[in-house]
Amino acid sequence: IREYHRRHPVARVLDPAGDLEELLKEEPVIEFSGE
Repeated sequence: IREYHRRHPVARVLDPAGDLEELLKEEPVIEFSGE
């Protein structure tokens, strides 16, 4: 997430929570609940 914000600092200001939602949509939930 930090690297993403470094590449897109504007998105961080517009919608910081939105970035997390987009990352969750892109990344499979199985990885989070896998361990």
